[in-house]
Amino acid sequence: QALEMDSAFARLTAGGGTAFVSSGDAGAYALGCNGAHGLGIYEPADSPHATGVGGTTALVGTGGTYGEEAVWGEPFVQWGAGGGLSVVFTRPKWQTGPGVDNQYSDGMRQVPDVSAIADSDTGWDVVMGGSWYAGGGGTSAAAPLWAAVAALADQALDQRHLPQMGFANP
Repeated sequence: QALEMDSAFARLTAGGGTAFVSSGDAGAYALGCNGAHGLGIYEPADSPHATGVGGTTALVGTGGTYGEEAVWGEPFVQWGAGGGLSVVFTRPKWQTGPGVDNQYSDGMRQVPDVSAIADSDTGWDVVMGGSWYAGGGGTSAAAPLWAAVAALADQALDQRHLPQMGFANP
């Protein structure tokens, strides 16, 4: 199934699009793409033709202000942003930069590519059916946020008669 999804994502990127895919909410204990010691990442976020979206948690600064963001993880319940190395896909040529070459690098695709707020304790308030709810989250909320930002960026580029973003990863 990983190769089928990768093929679909390849067609999308060839047409100038980007698939923003959730990296999963089971931390390193994802089912599917299992690596050494049973640790792994969710498919299809490991596709080299997709943009894998991880999750963060917001940390409050002094006086209740925004402080910073850190990786979202709750290790006691094995919950948090998924990430790691694919056991299916090799590392694409565009995947370079600080942190990519480290003691864990094995030449395979690394996930996630980007992250956004995903911790339901610090992240999303949702209006549904006219009522306000606190506590939405997960990387399934972070991925559409990135898709929306990309759509707005493409719209702004189009208004300026500039080329659209295309595949985000390179």
